[in-house]
Amino acid sequence: MKSGLFLIRSLLTVFILTISFQGAFGAAVSAGSFVQSEISDRKSTLDTLDQYGGNPVHITSRSGEPELDLQEPAAAMMPTMPDTNLMCNPAEWDRYPYYPAGTDIVFAQDEGQHRPYDTYPHEWWYANFHLTGASGRKYGAFVAFFKIAHMRLFAISDLETGEYYRDVTFAPIAMASDHYLNLLYVNVLYRQAWYNKQQSGALAPFEYRLEVAGRDRGPLSLTADMKALKAPMMVGGNGLVKISDGWSYYTIHPRLAVAGTLRIAGRTEQVTGTGWIDHQWGKFLDPSMTWDWFALQLDDGREILVGDVWIDGVPFRSFSSGLNFYDEACALELLPDYRLTPLRTWTDPNGRTWVVEWRLEEPSRAMELHIVANFDQQVMDVLPSPLTYAHFWEGSCTVSGRIDGLPVTGKAYVELTHATDGP
Repeated sequence: MKSGLFLIRSLLTVFILTISFQGAFGAAVSAGSFVQSEISDRKSTLDTLDQYGGNPVHITSRSGEPELDLQEPAAAMMPTMPDTNLMCNPAEWDRYPYYPAGTDIVFAQDEGQHRPYDTYPHEWWYANFHLTGASGRKYGAFVAFFKIAHMRLFAISDLETGEYYRDVTFAPIAMASDHYLNLLYVNVLYRQAWYNKQQSGALAPFEYRLEVAGRDRGPLSLTADMKALKAPMMVGGNGLVKISDGWSYYTIHPRLAVAGTLRIAGRTEQVTGTGWIDHQWGKFLDPSMTWDWFALQLDDGREILVGDVWIDGVPFRSFSSGLNFYDEACALELLPDYRLTPLRTWTDPNGRTWVVEWRLEEPSRAMELHIVANFDQQVMDVLPSPLTYAHFWEGSCTVSGRIDGLPVTGKAYVELTHATDGP
């Protein structure tokens, strides 16, 4: 208990010294050096853990502490995967290795961790979900694993009750393979895993399993099997985007079929739906950077990645460059002349004001979309603190409007680290 309080107090000190850096990603960067040294003092790094995916996991520390034997938990009964009709001529992409045109990115290799650290200090793996329970109840969820600070963020939005459940973990034991997706974060209470699934001893192309657990007003967990339905999107066309004075590789799985089990508020429910995976790595975070980020899945099979970035409060057009419009044939169109207009704001209990309703316009495609939060209180608390920079907004939204004169509907996840004083 004392060491936990010391860790929280020390992290808060780090945040106080870096109040210009707002949002969860800023929090990870600010706290990174302290948490890494704290982890080093408490437990040495892993000897090796290069295979994971259903077998017992044996972890031994170099300090000679007792080995941890983390058995794969008994599999909960998983629902049937929803429609997995692959799009975009799967013979061209649904395989490993996969070499997208116009980039040096390779799958599955670049789904793993990137080294050396000095070259790729910033890396995270992120997913969001739009889920329906066996009861008909609707949920949103997101999960993010960070290289810096071994931080894992997790939240579930109950769209029926308007309740937001969230959990933050800093893992003293963590590993990640560097040639395929294989994340394992372990602390005293929970094991968090996200990995490429295997079939007949080989990696199953673009199939994943996610297992996360925490607590918020009781046990909180999500186990999800995922299968990509479209070829991965290379953001900006080649998967390399300019951000401030740095750069980031950026790949997206914009549409996955999802089946799993979710636990919140004392109930466990089978869920199915769709997912979105983001993976960024490079050297690009700026302590003065904030952003509004939008991931739209339209019901007609198209997706949109769009957002605004600010450096020292000055707008910086990013995602190299413009709105990324991914059609049902997996053709990417970059549309630079877009505009995001805030329509409504909401002030959270800590006094920060967030936009919770927007209009997205782009003239070349006669695009006018209305994006609205499914409920307002979807603030992610990185630390249990009233300090405003320890929080950001990340939530489930609904999309409606027109593109090329035709009506469209859809779902979205929106992330805001850029608080506002109003529209």
